[in-house]
Amino acid sequence: MDIVLQRNRTIFVLFLILSWFLIVTESFSQVTVRIMSYNLNDYTSGSSRNTALKSVITPIDPDIFVGIELTSSTQAGNFRDNVLNQTGNGTYSMGTFLLNSNGPNDNNVIYYKSSFSESAPPTNVINTGNHPTYKFTLTHTSGRQIIIFGVHFTSSTATNPQLKRYTEATAIRSITSGLTNGEFFIALGDFNIANANEVVPSTSNGAFKTLVNTSSSGYFIDPAGFTGSGDWSGSTGLRTFDLLGGGFISRFDLMLNSQSVVTSGGVEYRIGTFTIAGNTNGTLGGVPTNYITASDHLPVYADYYFYEIPAPVELSSFNGVLSGYQVDLHWRTETEVNNYGFNIERSSSSLGTSWETIGFVNGNGNSNSPKFYNFTDKDIQISGTYNYRLKQTDNDGTFDYSKVVSVDVSMPGSYYLSQNYPNPFNPETKIDFNIPEKQMVTLRVYNTLGEQVADLINEEKDAGSYSVTFDASNLPSGIYIYRLTAQKTVLNNKMTVLK
Repeated sequence: MDIVLQRNRTIFVLFLILSWFLIVTESFSQVTVRIMSYNLNDYTSGSSRNTALKSVITPIDPDIFVGIELTSSTQAGNFRDNVLNQTGNGTYSMGTFLLNSNGPNDNNVIYYKSSFSESAPPTNVINTGNHPTYKFTLTHTSGRQIIIFGVHFTSSTATNPQLKRYTEATAIRSITSGLTNGEFFIALGDFNIANANEVVPSTSNGAFKTLVNTSSSGYFIDPAGFTGSGDWSGSTGLRTFDLLGGGFISRFDLMLNSQSVVTSGGVEYRIGTFTIAGNTNGTLGGVPTNYITASDHLPVYADYYFYEIPAPVELSSFNGVLSGYQVDLHWRTETEVNNYGFNIERSSSSLGTSWETIGFVNGNGNSNSPKFYNFTDKDIQISGTYNYRLKQTDNDGTFDYSKVVSVDVSMPGSYYLSQNYPNPFNPETKIDFNIPEKQMVTLRVYNTLGEQVADLINEEKDAGSYSVTFDASNLPSGIYIYRLTAQKTVLNNKMTVLK
């Protein structure tokens, strides 16, 4: 019996954990974004090649595309217009073109769909080798920003290529080591590394070793899980290069993720989605003909979750209603993070440009459940439109404004004198009254002997609603009469001072 109970308890706990996980997961909106890199082998526009490239790219349908080896700004535009925008996958924008001064016919260019925008122009990270590496920065409609290093390391045809690649990898790490945990970055492109264990002669350092070195911040993680031992051509399923040379050797084209992309819920790599398109069996004979016509490299791509940035305080409703001669405001939050509270601001201007703070309501700090708030504006003086907004402030002082709600207060159609509140009182109370037209008004307080003890109002007033504060600090306890006189109308009420 004990074993059965223990098993049932275990199942119940697991059910609760799973339910909590599903609720938390559902609470953050996410979209899947596909990022692709492709060495286009000195692309120049041509009908047969464009057709082959379209047939390769169309089924992949990338949201972000980094093109390597585009020969000029004109050809970069041709690739966008004659290939990407002809795939039927939507319209792509081309990022700012940055000319490679060392090799003007060899450039990296980034393209992206409408869900992205370029946050900043690209910067040249590496200009010492025979290829460029650029830093691209894009912002998604979710609010998430992604930094992409379009990599093209020095090829082995250069003098001392291992040293140059190591220097280039070090240049990237010098940037990523300064990025914070809240920044998401990846590196992709043609790394030209024939062996993951390559090192600079007489040292133990090399390009790939530098990029994945976990001894300091800013390192990269290889999603393919390659251990880095042996010649990369030994991993046949990862080969990407030399289709036109007839060899199909090495794993030149990589996608490397930052730790924040692997472990975070902001921009998150979808495990198992890294793909080398066209490598069906690890041999050149298995590569489809259209891939060979398109380029001497195979493209690589992977999928990422982009999670919408949640608002610190999710305000789901805010409204105001006229109740008698006061306005009741009500609002609701679904979630709260570091919520200090709400300033209630009011404007009687139809444009809402002149705001005053009329109250404050404390927030609930951190909350994952709905919270309800209310505030009553009793200080309505005249008829007209009253505009209200909430200034929500976090514990760190940052703030945000709600939408504006408007309440129409109609001109009173008759005389009215409220019961004072509070009553009994000590020492202050409020008296509200309405008058239907502009006229001379007096509001006075008398004791039970008929002696005047206070003159609260004695002036001409516009039609509207008014509120007056009466301070009885100098009066003894007892019953008093307050009287409103306007033209031929006289209204009286009793109030009690209780000390």
